[in-house]
Amino acid sequence: MRPALEAVPGFGRLLSRLRRNGQPAWLVGGVLRDWVLGRPLVDIDLAVGQDCEPLARRLATEGDGSWFWLDRERGQCRVVLSDEAGRTFCYDLSPFKGGSLLADLGERDFTINAMALPLDEAEGRLVDPYGGMRDLAGKRLRVTTPGVMQQDPLRILRGLRFARILEFDFDPLTFELMKRAAPTMIDLPGERVSMELALILSLPLRRKLLAEIERLHLFASLGLKKVGFWSTPEEQTRIQALEAAIAAVPERLAARDIAGGWSAAALVRLHLLLKAPDEDAVRALAARLRLPRNALKALLGLHRLENLSLPPVPATSRRRRLWLQQLPGHPGCCLLHFLAFGRQGESDASGPALLAADALALAAGEIPPPLVPATELAAELGIARGPLVGRLLQRLVSAEIAGLVDDRTEAIDWLKKELEMGIDKGSNPT
Repeated sequence: MRPALEAVPGFGRLLSRLRRNGQPAWLVGGVLRDWVLGRPLVDIDLAVGQDCEPLARRLATEGDGSWFWLDRERGQCRVVLSDEAGRTFCYDLSPFKGGSLLADLGERDFTINAMALPLDEAEGRLVDPYGGMRDLAGKRLRVTTPGVMQQDPLRILRGLRFARILEFDFDPLTFELMKRAAPTMIDLPGERVSMELALILSLPLRRKLLAEIERLHLFASLGLKKVGFWSTPEEQTRIQALEAAIAAVPERLAARDIAGGWSAAALVRLHLLLKAPDEDAVRALAARLRLPRNALKALLGLHRLENLSLPPVPATSRRRRLWLQQLPGHPGCCLLHFLAFGRQGESDASGPALLAADALALAAGEIPPPLVPATELAAELGIARGPLVGRLLQRLVSAEIAGLVDDRTEAIDWLKKELEMGIDKGSNPT
């Protein structure tokens, strides 16, 4: 394991400091699980048996990183470091829960997360009181003790996430304990539920995950209202179409954080699964999950998009970016929805590669400037700056998307005609 750890920024300095201080420390939880499974080591969990703050401060300072409290009351800290390629690595440092290593492992959720190894491997062997290594070999997710789900029902969501990421099966008793504890999730704070649900919905909606969500009555247990059934052929077709759309765009677009850990893909999946019947239901969902404003805006946009008639996707990059900007809510979320459900009869200009490239350009701040800036428009048309200028600019964008204008001269001529026709009478740009 040592070669894998030595590739993690800060590990060598951490080990040297612990040795100099005579401070015992154990690798615990996910880092051991990931090492056994051959997964990249990016999150290093350490139990140090005493005050973590001095060690966290020193590790962050020496590694040119940062640190913060995960749970100040429990003394848990996180140190964030980066390597030369810009990849992020985290050290989570915590004192023993329950006052000893064995008590600490006994309070963990699943056996595969309840193992420990002395950081200096020369000092001892793997501590595995609940058979985590056997369960890793058997691709099985099993609780450490029967009461862990009732102690913290959020572990139900963690279990779903682990099972699908690792492609493990639940031990039958474990899943039964999850079902029994599921109704108590209604009392979980929205912020905690939101963080874990965002991680689950960052994963593809495979049949096994959907079946487990149904068997747990997950959304009802969380106080979220679900409309419709996922087992119908029509809904299965929609889910498959969405997953195909997400797979067709670059990961950095689908996985882009919109707000509060919710990616574009996760928000569209949430929208598809819950099928809120109206905007009040969307707002109630956001309130239950304590979603940030931008996440609510994205969900409202997706709801409105369901009944919105969109103009055809333009053929040029500039016009496609303008088209994307006109979508309600968040362009990335709406783009995934459009690629899944709205492309029937569209030209090649609506293909995933072109639209994704333009969406990423918008996200990077490459926003097309107006053909005629507001100040110049007012002067050219001889009107005062105010709401009328804003309405004219918006109509100019629609006209450009429709291919009615190409440059500044055409834009001014078109706007003059609009004024002559009387924009306030509701004339259409086409």
